[in-house]
Amino acid sequence: MTLPNEMISETLSQCPWFKGLPEEAIASLEQKSITKNVEKSEFLYMLGETQHWLYCVLSGRVRVTVNGANGQEFVLANLHDSAWFGEASIVGVESRVLEAKTDTACEMLMVPASVVIGLADKYPILYRNFFHEQMARSGLVFELMAGMLFYPLRARLAARILWFAKNHGVPHPDGVALNVKLSQMDFARMTMGSRQRVNKTLREWVSEGVISRSSDCYVIRNADALKAILDFDVT
Repeated sequence: MTLPNEMISETLSQCPWFKGLPEEAIASLEQKSITKNVEKSEFLYMLGETQHWLYCVLSGRVRVTVNGANGQEFVLANLHDSAWFGEASIVGVESRVLEAKTDTACEMLMVPASVVIGLADKYPILYRNFFHEQMARSGLVFELMAGMLFYPLRARLAARILWFAKNHGVPHPDGVALNVKLSQMDFARMTMGSRQRVNKTLREWVSEGVISRSSDCYVIRNADALKAILDFDVT
């Protein structure tokens, strides 16, 4: 699918990185940007690769992970519609510590890093925008790290489920359905827990009426119970 130029221009203008740029700068980005359909389970960039693009998710979902030497995988972020990423490509990073892989079939807007670097030399506001956005993202990462370090698996799992309910939740007769297909292994990778322990916790919550399964998605029946775990389950 090829987006009309006006839709690409609007998407670029709404990106926090490009906020405040004049119309001619947005037009320059638009001329050099491309859209691309990417199949499910394809890498946008891999560990150790040099990257030359900045990305925006137009549709679908992308998983950003940190990977260990022994093949362990921790999901740092699940990116969906209008999410931008790949900013490390503009600072000359020669290798990556993160990987980005499509969770579903996606349509991506891709902006060459070289074009952004050229515009930044002319419009220094770009550097300020990237700095502020990076500080905001770092805060979220630190919050996530604190959860991994100081909270048990039940609390980490509750936090991830509540995040999905907020960002991907849709009304359901029994509560809020997570409008994404997530396996027990997906949750294990998001919480640094084993699939067996995640499975045990989810089954307990099902029996307690906190969550349920409907077709291929989870339904949050008692969000307050999950919030209470975050407030009190610190053992």
